Amino acid sequence: MATELSIQQIIDEDFFDQAECGVYLKKTPRTLERWEQLGIGPKITLIRKKRFYEKRAVFEWERKKKKRVQRIAPVRRGGAR
Repeated sequence: MATELSIQQIIDEDFFDQAECGVYLKKTPRTLERWEQLGIGPKITLIRKKRFYEKRAVFEWERKKKKRVQRIAPVRRGGAR
């Protein structure tokens, strides 16, 4: 059975809390809450009724988001502006 200390170590190593995730993504906690309501942000994990973001899932979500933005970005063509 896991001890209290080992559970906290796992949380510290593998998860962002909402504030840490906001700092990493350069977004406010309110933005993260809105994304959660809309179902468009990184997946949350509830641990003891608190919201956490698995670091690996945040990194993957961010990578996919950047790919989508690159794919839909307009193509610039040479010539006069």
